[in-house]
Amino acid sequence: MSTLRVNTIQPVAGTPNITSSEIATLSRIMLGNSSQTWTNVGSSRVIGTTYTNSTGAPIFVAMTPNASANMYGYAVINGSQVMYQQFTPSGGGGCAAWGFVVPNGSTYAITNSSNVSIALWWELR
Repeated sequence: MSTLRVNTIQPVAGTPNITSSEIATLSRIMLGNSSQTWTNVGSSRVIGTTYTNSTGAPIFVAMTPNASANMYGYAVINGSQVMYQQFTPSGGGGCAAWGFVVPNGSTYAITNSSNVSIALWWELR
């Protein structure tokens, strides 16, 4: 059985555009559960706080920060840093967004250096 692992996605040229419909389709394919729906959890999430996925199925987390200055951060699952993101608002940085799958029963968090608040945090659950 083959396993595909993607740590980062880099655009070949220009700025990548993806629609919410494409994200939903990709998530259904990845998670295999069409009964899951997107839930806006931004008002109940805090950067640096650890949460537990107790939904009974894998979830997909999609978070976009408000970054007022240079920042970096990590997506952390079960205590392991699984994704790194760097953002420089004045240009030259990467895309300021996190998207990752959290297995059922796993803990997850987004940690950062500073200068960031949550713009959007949705979970496909």
